[in-house]
Parts: sequence; C-alpha cells; structure tokens
Amino acid sequence: MRKHFLGVAILTCATVLVTGCDDGENTRTAPSPLRSLPVIALDRAFVVADVIPSPFCPLVQPFRAGFNVHVGVRGGFGVFLHEVQMGFFNGLGTHPRVVIPTPALTDRFGSTFVPGGGSRAFPFLFDFGCFTGRRGTLVVGVQTRDDQGSLDSKTIEVEVR
Repeated sequence: MRKHFLGVAILTCATVLVTGCDDGENTRTAPSPLRSLPVIALDRAFVVADVIPSPFCPLVQPFRAGFNVHVGVRGGFGVFLHEVQMGFFNGLGTHPRVVIPTPALTDRFGSTFVPGGGSRAFPFLFDFGCFTGRRGTLVVGVQTRDDQGSLDSKTIEVEVR
C-alpha cells in the first residue's frame, strides 16, 4: 500500500512539473536544435555615397548608398526576410530611420524566402544627406522570421565614405 501511495505521489508531482502553467502570454523558448540559424551580413566593409544632383532637398536626398544584405541559413529550415531598417548619422546630424516592413519587401523582391542551407542577396539603396553631410555611419537593422514565427535580429554598422 505504501509503495502504491508513493508511486501515485511521484507520478502526480512529475505531471505537475512537466505540465507547468500557461498564463496566455507568448514567450520565446530557447533555440531548438532543429531550428535554423540565419547568418546576416552586408557585402562590404564600407559604402561610397553617390551624389544625386538636385536642388530640391529634402524632396530629393543628395546622396545614395547602395549595398546588399546577405542572408544565409545554417540548418535545414528556411527563413524569411521580415524587416529592414536603415539610418544614417554623423557629427552634423541624423537622417530619419527608414523602416521597410514585410509587405514592402515582398513587393520589391517577390518572395523573401531563403531556403535552409542556402543564401540570398537582397539589394538596397538608401538616400540620405539633407543637412547631414556625406560621410558618416549607415546603420542597417535586419530581422528574419522562421516558419514557426521566431524572429532573429541583427544590427550592422558600416562606414559611409
């Protein structure tokens, strides 16, 4: 009888510990070994700002920097390019941050999917420079999403010459 009671108590305890509680809030769990890891990089260590001749600043920004965002995937499951943010700053001023959400990325590239084990380059142009000058730092924030909704982010700073 005592062994039976002890077995039921241990089983009940184990069930409570394994089941846990759910308060209805979404929480991010630790990465699964089955989860793919995105590798995000820019294609260069610095970018050169091209001059856009126009007297209509701020309607037309005077400088343009072009670069590629490379997304690679380590693992068997793919990811989607979810959002890209770009901003510029230097000692003379700061250009407002530009956010490119998923719908705009899909319009621009069609699919933003990067297959597991693969990589893809996404080209971007960033116009800036009214009241800031040409040299400074371009800050690019990249967010990816896997098919289970987990988000990964990386921020990259690159010198603008």
